[in-house]
Amino acid sequence: MKLAKGDKVAIVCCSNGQSLSKKKEIENLKVILEEMGLISVFSKYIYQKISLEEVENNLKGFPESGSPLEKARELMEFYEDASIKAIFDISGGDLANTILPYLDYERIASVKKQFCGYSDLTTIINAIYAKTQKVSVLYQIRNLLYEYSAQQKEDFIKTCFAKDLNNIINNDAVKMMEKNNLYDLSVENSGLYQFPYKFYQGKTVEGIVVGGNIRCFLKLAGTEYFPDVTDKILLLEARSGNLAQIVTYFAQLEQLGVFKKVKGILLGTFTQMEREQPVPAVYSLLKRYINEELPVVKTEYIGHGEDSKAIQIGKKYKF
Repeated sequence: MKLAKGDKVAIVCCSNGQSLSKKKEIENLKVILEEMGLISVFSKYIYQKISLEEVENNLKGFPESGSPLEKARELMEFYEDASIKAIFDISGGDLANTILPYLDYERIASVKKQFCGYSDLTTIINAIYAKTQKVSVLYQIRNLLYEYSAQQKEDFIKTCFAKDLNNIINNDAVKMMEKNNLYDLSVENSGLYQFPYKFYQGKTVEGIVVGGNIRCFLKLAGTEYFPDVTDKILLLEARSGNLAQIVTYFAQLEQLGVFKKVKGILLGTFTQMEREQPVPAVYSLLKRYINEELPVVKTEYIGHGEDSKAIQIGKKYKF
């Protein structure tokens, strides 16, 4: 994703609408992007709404900001608008997969702009890859606002602004990496896409990354939007989910045959479970469902933490 000062970026909510209590925070995001030289174009469907139909059907509190068709149509308008250089989704929750049937994947494939979001947007990001082979970014741009704001801003500028990106691509190894469409994390390269990791199984793995939030990724199971996982590196992370819930997700992935097809697994953070249990717990659970030869990588910097980095879904990585 390469941006320049003066570029327009779309801010959307394809999952749950935002509470009006978040309005100040979202206005602050606009200010931060303006300070970077970016012009924010906000969706009409940012905030939760309560319609007459919802009142009549006692659905008060239903976190919808627009109908699936309305949100999909507007998203496609942002793809069609040549002045919009990137699309950042600031939502999360449950509703993102409801817009999938209404997207024009052929048009998305033909446009040189990336979709960026996290959590429930795992559904859209993987659907885009499954239908178009197009790379999207798993990242929450609201991290620019929070505790690690200074580092997040620095990383965002280094990664997203073309001039600064050229400054850090200054050695033959990185140039070759870009030429081969491969992101090699062993090559020193600061920015949003660089994060530390360790191996629980194996010593190296290379492949296209798919996946994201485990609960949301599994919403795609059995649909045309579930990506081909053969020889892929499967990213799995979660915000909610205790030990028992995470076990059920792993069991479902095994029953789908996913663990027999993938080339490796990248574990991000499992926020609730790792708060309640020792960090190795997720690997201890996973071991029940995979063979010991399958490479397993763990990072503390992909997931729902405010210090989380970004990862490109549909991009080939080398660990």
